[in-house]
Amino acid sequence: TDVYETSNSLKIKIDLAGVEKEAIRITIFDDFLVVEGRRDESLAGDKTAYHQMGIRYGPFRAEVFIPVPIDRERVTAEYENGILSVTLLKF
Repeated sequence: TDVYETSNSLKIKIDLAGVEKEAIRITIFDDFLVVEGRRDESLAGDKTAYHQMGIRYGPFRAEVFIPVPIDRERVTAEYENGILSVTLLKF
């Protein structure tokens, strides 16, 4: 997760490769942005034998602290190529 501030906004980028757009939920609670969702596991079949697993499957939750006052009415999000980009405009 990358969090950075510009002159007029706070930007958050989260790597969610392999997660369907419809499986992502974004919520703002007080001073936190919460991203929840699920990455489904696609097994190759009953005879699959994994030698290494580095990708986490199943439900996930990411909480990001919001360090500046933001306008909750002007939050935008884009999901492209497995990257979720959220822009929170500052007051």
